Amino acid sequence: MYRALLSNEKIAIYGDFDADGITATALLVQGLSTLGNKAIPYIPHRLTEGYGLKKAALENLYRQGVSLIITVDCGITSLPEVEKARRMGLDVIITDHHTPLSEIPPAIAIVDPKLPSSTYPFSELAGVGVALKLLQALFQSIGKEKHL
Repeated sequence: MYRALLSNEKIAIYGDFDADGITATALLVQGLSTLGNKAIPYIPHRLTEGYGLKKAALENLYRQGVSLIITVDCGITSLPEVEKARRMGLDVIITDHHTPLSEIPPAIAIVDPKLPSSTYPFSELAGVGVALKLLQALFQSIGKEKHL
């Protein structure tokens, strides 16, 4: 994520259409804006696209020049979609709070307090809480925690 910021890559924040997903998307877009990146927010249409990553949306973002997709409040069960994104050359970071399936998508990073390997002490964070924790870690790692 930091490498993408340094390289001024196009980043898309792929949210969910509910209140949690919309606020998490806004939080990451604003946070990355503070660091000089104009992330593209993407919220799928509730009726025509439904919940989760969609292959058509990934193709659309790819055509816009996006190289990194960060999911918020979705993605942990999107194995075929993340595999497709990888084949297209897209990097995917999943931030989610839903329970994963037995097989985890091949994202470059996953932040989900419900992963079996998670040691985070509170597994019931909302998606926006997971997004905030990602931003806090990013800002702290680059010495800008006072800017968050």
